[in-house]
Amino acid sequence: MPGQNHQISELESIMLRNNLFKKFKSSKLGVFGSTARGEMSNDIDILIEDNVDYRSLSVFRDELQKLTNKRIDIVIEKYAYPIVLNKYGSAALILRNSEN
Repeated sequence: MPGQNHQISELESIMLRNNLFKKFKSSKLGVFGSTARGEMSNDIDILIEDNVDYRSLSVFRDELQKLTNKRIDIVIEKYAYPIVLNKYGSAALILRNSEN
């Protein structure tokens, strides 16, 4: 993909500025759907690959919603319906903690 779209860059910046990668103890996560395609949307679809604690996942979602003013939809990869993974897997963009 030639260059990242503005929404992805902004999301990554928000996560780094607010230490969300460290708070959530994750080094990467995927963004798929309209945000990954660079389309305007009122939500952000996130794919989590790591094993997660559901309480911290809820805190992460709530904090990211406040920071972005968008609804955050989270899909945990191991529970995702295979068709969803096949449909969005190639369109997913990975955000990484550049401080690791």
